[in-house]
Amino acid sequence: MDSNPTGYLTNVAYTDNYYEQLSPAALNYLAGVNGHAPRSLSDFDYCELGCGSAVSLLVHAATHPGGRFVGIDLNPEHIARGEKLAAAAGIRNLTLVAEPVSDALAASGLPAFDFIVMHGLYAWVHPEVREVVRRFIDARLKPGGLVLVSYNARPGCTAREPLRDIMRRFALPLSQDPLERVQLGLSYLRLMLNAQVPFFRLNPELAKYAESLFERDPHYLAHDIFIDTWNPLGVETVAGEMGDIGLQFAGSLPLWQNHPEADIPDNLAGLFSAQTERVTREVHKDFIYNTVFRTDLYVRPATDSQSLPGRTKALWNMRFSAVVPTDAVQLSMQSGSLSLPLNTRESRMVFGLLQDGARSPAELATHTGLAHMSPDTLVETLCWWVLSGQVRPVTQEGDGGELPSAAGLNRALLAAAFQEPDREKTWLASPRFGCAFPFDKAQALALCALSDSAEQSPSTALHELMQESGLSVEQDGVAMSESELIELAEQLFDELEVAGTLDSARRLGVIE
Repeated sequence: MDSNPTGYLTNVAYTDNYYEQLSPAALNYLAGVNGHAPRSLSDFDYCELGCGSAVSLLVHAATHPGGRFVGIDLNPEHIARGEKLAAAAGIRNLTLVAEPVSDALAASGLPAFDFIVMHGLYAWVHPEVREVVRRFIDARLKPGGLVLVSYNARPGCTAREPLRDIMRRFALPLSQDPLERVQLGLSYLRLMLNAQVPFFRLNPELAKYAESLFERDPHYLAHDIFIDTWNPLGVETVAGEMGDIGLQFAGSLPLWQNHPEADIPDNLAGLFSAQTERVTREVHKDFIYNTVFRTDLYVRPATDSQSLPGRTKALWNMRFSAVVPTDAVQLSMQSGSLSLPLNTRESRMVFGLLQDGARSPAELATHTGLAHMSPDTLVETLCWWVLSGQVRPVTQEGDGGELPSAAGLNRALLAAAFQEPDREKTWLASPRFGCAFPFDKAQALALCALSDSAEQSPSTALHELMQESGLSVEQDGVAMSESELIELAEQLFDELEVAGTLDSARRLGVIE
C-alpha cells in the first residue's frame, strides 16, 4: 500500500464522479432551509479539499461565473486530469493545487473562502490530518462561511467493519497492488456468499451489501475499503471537532432530515421536543435509521449578527423554478415520515407560477391568489415542493442562458465519457441550476450538437462532436456525406423529442 503519511491512497486514481451537494447553490439552500443566511453567488470564493479529478469543481466553476474556485488534492494525477478538462472547456475561474492540505498551504496567500467542502476525505485520513484540515478551515473560512463535510458514519458503517477486515486480512498478504487486492477480496466474498456461510445467513443486510460491492468500480473500492485509514465517525464527534474551531452545526442531507415534521418516524416523534438540541437529535436519528454515511453542513457565525435570520427571511429572495411539466406533476409523495401537502389550492398555484419562470417567495407573495398566505406558510409550501424534487432553487445570476464555459465543459465531459466504453452516461452542466444532470451518452451527444447548432448547422456540430469524442464519422469505411450527417442528426433529434429528453433538458437548463 502507498506509504503516504496522510493515510490516503495516492497510487490509484479515484473514480470521476459528480456530487451535486457540493454546488454553491445547493449549499445556500441547505443553509437557508435551516435558517442560516445564504452566501452571495455573484462574488464569492470556494474551496474543495480532496477534489479528485475536479469534476464537481469544473461543473460549479462553469455554472457560477461569479465565483473563484480552488481545488486541492495531493494526487498529481487527479490534478493533471482536472487541468486538462478545464483547459478543454475554457474555464478560467478555477485554480487546482497538487498538494496535501497543510498549515503552509493555509498561509500561502489563498483567499478567505465563503465555501469550503470535502467529500470522501475526513474519515479516510489519520486523526492528525483531520486536525490539519480543521486548522486550514479555521484560517481560511470567512465569518458566515459554510463548510460541507461527508464521512462514513456510526453506527451503520461500523456494522460493515467485519467485511472490510476479513477482505483485507485475506488479500493484503497476497499482493502489494491495490487493485489486485480488491479483486482478491471480492473473490473471497464470492466464495463465502456462494457457500452461504452462517455469517451471511445471520446477517442478511450485510449479504446484500457484500453483493453490491461487485457492482462498484475497483478504484472506488481501493479507496473506500482497502485504504489503511478507515474511521467511521459519530456526528457528535465531528460536531465537537468543528465546534473547537468555532463552527456550528447547520444542517444535513438528505433534505428531509432538516424538517422536524419528516425526520422522525411518527411512532417515535413523542420522544423529542422542538427544544431538543440539534446534534443530540441527529445522534438519535443515526441510531433509528442505522446511518451509514453523513453529509453535514457547518457555519461560522457572522460577527455582525446576534441571531439567525430564520428560514423565511433566509429564503425570501431565493428564486425557484419547476423542473417537471404540469401534466407530469405528482401531488401525492412521501418524504421521510411526512406525506407532503402538495395537493392544496395554494400549493398547486405556486407550482403553476413556477412553470412560467423562476420566482422568489417575495415575488410569489405579490400574486393576488397567494396574497392571503403568511410569509412563513408561503416559504414552507416552497420547501415541500423542493423536497418532492419537482422544484429547484436557481442560481441568482438569472434563469439560465448559455455560458461558454458550461457549453465547453459539456463537450469535454462528453468526449471523456466516450473514451470509456463501459460508461453509459455523462454529466451535462446546467447554468440555470448551478449543477449537472446525468444523460445517456448518445442523448448527450445529440443535446450538445443541438446546443451548438445555433452557430453552425446541426450536421456540422454533430460532425465536430463525433470527432472530438473519438467516434467514427465513416460508414462502411467511407466518410459520411453531408446528407448522411444531416440524416443522422435529424434521427438523433427526433429520438430526443419522442423520448421527452429534449423537453427535460430544456427544463433542467442544460440547453435553451
